[in-house]
Amino acid sequence: MNNIDKLVHNNSIAEVKLEILNVADVVTPEATIVIAALKRKIAKYEVINVNKMRNKLLEIERTEARLEKMKYENYLIKHKACMFKPLNKSQLETIRILEDAEKMGILLTPKEVRMIKKERRIQAKIVHPMQEVRYFNILEERVGRRGMCIILMAVIWIIKARCPMSRNARKYQLKAVALAKAQSDNTLGYFDPAFDGLDTMIESNGLMLTVIKNYEKHNGSATTEDVTAAKALVKISVDALIFYVNSLCIKDQKNSLSIIANAGMIPRKQRAKNTKADFSLKHGASGEIILTSLAAKFNGKKVHATYYWQYGLMIEGVLTWFDLPETMNQCKTTATGMPIDVTVYFRKSIQTKKGGRGDWCDKLGISPR
Repeated sequence: MNNIDKLVHNNSIAEVKLEILNVADVVTPEATIVIAALKRKIAKYEVINVNKMRNKLLEIERTEARLEKMKYENYLIKHKACMFKPLNKSQLETIRILEDAEKMGILLTPKEVRMIKKERRIQAKIVHPMQEVRYFNILEERVGRRGMCIILMAVIWIIKARCPMSRNARKYQLKAVALAKAQSDNTLGYFDPAFDGLDTMIESNGLMLTVIKNYEKHNGSATTEDVTAAKALVKISVDALIFYVNSLCIKDQKNSLSIIANAGMIPRKQRAKNTKADFSLKHGASGEIILTSLAAKFNGKKVHATYYWQYGLMIEGVLTWFDLPETMNQCKTTATGMPIDVTVYFRKSIQTKKGGRGDWCDKLGISPR
């Protein structure tokens, strides 16, 4: 700390200003420099004092707010009143897990919900394909068969197959032969109807084996390019087989893990897409039904659209449709004045500039209340 700092720090602002006046009596270059330095220091410490005062006032306000909150909470406790406490992230996650499981017809216990949360944290740390393979290989061992199904299904994971193949041509051909044999054996009867490319796959496998043997003779009867071409031909069949197995898994998620194992492949996880219903209904106020549609898309992109809505009533045994007001770029509307405790059917249609007017969707029924 220099002399000027000591002067300002050890004396009040008023005393320093008086000192400036005394120094100013002798107008010299040195005095001018000292006066300027003292004025800068005064301005600096005035700002510091103001900030200190502001911080003290803020601290007093926070303390008063805490005391007021404690007083209010103690009042509620004393009078046995209900206090609303916002849900934390864990509680909100529990609600989402239970709702997703309920949509799939699964009732979870608190222990199973905790298990799903734990597995989600483990899944979030998976960054390498080999970690993913090991995770699925030991999943059943860790949590049991039901636990594995819950983890893969209750949180809306689609169970699909993957089939890693070796770069080595000989190993690739052997794996392809094993895949074809699994289809031919069809031990548990999952592959019915049979894979329609099986005969082509077996034939391609045989051709690849012949090319590999010729290449290994090193007599020029086969080249590296011949082996690569034969391998590419087999790959077409392997890719088609994976697509076939995945189509079976999507149709039968309950037995998908068994299907994949019997196909000689391994499972992989994939977040389900477009899980929201294309058209849904829910109750509003008395006699009101809220209609919701997915937003209109063209070539995978959201576009401006006109939404047409209708409600239907059974009149003398015939379902008769009535128009509701259409909406522009609004994929949600409310039907009012619906009859109470009577099944009312609803449907919607979308018209876009590029895609034109679409067909009416499948009707949904609901009883207004």
